[in-house]
Amino acid sequence: MNMQQLLEGANPSRESVMQRNSVTVLGPKDTPVLVFAHGYGTDQSTWRSIAETFADEYRVVLFDYVGSGASDLSIV
Repeated sequence: MNMQQLLEGANPSRESVMQRNSVTVLGPKDTPVLVFAHGYGTDQSTWRSIAETFADEYRVVLFDYVGSGASDLSIV
């Protein structure tokens, strides 16, 4: 399964993945997908200003690794 399929809801556990990793999606659906992953000790806010720059031409995905930022450890 690729990122586009996940974003379009092809995976039955999509909602739990989106919530667990506090996924933020910006930009139009029918554009190439860019995924921004943060480093150790940070969260998706690291990419916010950069992601907004790309959001006009790309579908931008930001997320928090489990245990970082707004990720939800209670979602399995």
